[in-house]
Amino acid sequence: MMQDTLNSFFSQFEPAPWLCYVFPVLALGILVRCAVSLLTFRQEPEVWAWLTTPDGTHIPVTHWESLVGRGAGCDAAGVPDELAHARGFDTV
Repeated sequence: MMQDTLNSFFSQFEPAPWLCYVFPVLALGILVRCAVSLLTFRQEPEVWAWLTTPDGTHIPVTHWESLVGRGAGCDAAGVPDELAHARGFDTV
């Protein structure tokens, strides 16, 4: 019943042969735009928060979970000794 209703509705329109060229071009354009957006690298990291040390230095926190310390593998490196010895794991 529903299929008959849809067939009778769409049978009143003339087929447009140019649509078989327009829709693939639109689909390809959307696909290329999405691929470029996914494959381009964002140059600046997203800053989630700022860690303020006791001496007033601001250290950017660029992950939602950050390891605070003095080591090279720490997300917030270069902190003073008071914070570095705490060995914190911060969740923003």
